[in-house]
Amino acid sequence: MSYEINDNLTTLSGSEKQRILLAHFFVYSAQFGILDEITAGLDIKTIRNIEEKLDEELCGYIYVSHRLDSGIMHHVNKIILVENMKIVGMGSPAEMMGHVEKLIQ
Repeated sequence: MSYEINDNLTTLSGSEKQRILLAHFFVYSAQFGILDEITAGLDIKTIRNIEEKLDEELCGYIYVSHRLDSGIMHHVNKIILVENMKIVGMGSPAEMMGHVEKLIQ
């Protein structure tokens, strides 16, 4: 079976592009990354593996997510909550737990 990928990746699905981006980070030993919804559509086990690998491999990253997943909170130093284009909270995961719980309800 062969599969052709064009230069601008238009033949790939969103999740395929996502996996290529992650592979690129790890293969080329990126030091820092801005990761926007990289775990969307992935199962919990794969998400946990990716989060652990990011911690091991990258010196730093900005992790953008629309899901308030308590799992990622163990991997970050600071959480910035944005609502309606305004920062409504910022602090360590422990400091932000109350804000996150209110938003989840």
